[in-house]
Amino acid sequence: MNIAIGALIAVIAAFLVGGIPWGLLLVRVFAKQDIRTIGSGKTGATNVLRVLGWQGFAAAIVLDLLKGIAAVFIARGLTGNPWVEAVAGVAAIAGHTWSPYLGFKGGGRGMVTAIGVGFTMAPLLLLLIPVFLIPVLITRYMSLGNLIAASVAPFVMLYAAAQGWTEWAYFFYVAAGGAFVIFNHADNIQRIRAGTERKIGEKSPTTAVQPIP
Repeated sequence: MNIAIGALIAVIAAFLVGGIPWGLLLVRVFAKQDIRTIGSGKTGATNVLRVLGWQGFAAAIVLDLLKGIAAVFIARGLTGNPWVEAVAGVAAIAGHTWSPYLGFKGGGRGMVTAIGVGFTMAPLLLLLIPVFLIPVLITRYMSLGNLIAASVAPFVMLYAAAQGWTEWAYFFYVAAGGAFVIFNHADNIQRIRAGTERKIGEKSPTTAVQPIP
């Protein structure tokens, strides 16, 4: 297959796979509610936790990770080009954020899908798990762990690429994907600064739960 055609197919497929709103589907099936009317209104795993508890949260994490993993393997299978993998990875995050199945809106913040992409490309990123977990365990702010990990990951990958341990294309992905994730957390940053960010397990006092007919 021509690499340009393969790249185009891979990027479109990654966007469509990334856009699958697993959080919305899980909550709709198991709680008969619309997750977009609950908590943050996002379809990501953190919001699923507010409705379905830790089992639903774990399911959403796994499914969103698989979206990122699938995006990399689709690009790798069609082209074998790490730069196409990198662009497809960003496309998967974009699909998660602006889901084509939800009118190009209403998705999640993209962190879990971004992690699925990143770990598949460069397993050395597993070293950053404590960078994410420690702030979350201390503050109970999931968003803070996301922000710190997304900020640190590009520097780790820059060093790894400079040492020849990984592809420069993967550094590009982590830098672009990290910036994307941080951009998607703009409202969380404001709430953290104001001291109003919801902690893990904390319900929103303004939550409006709408049952699905």
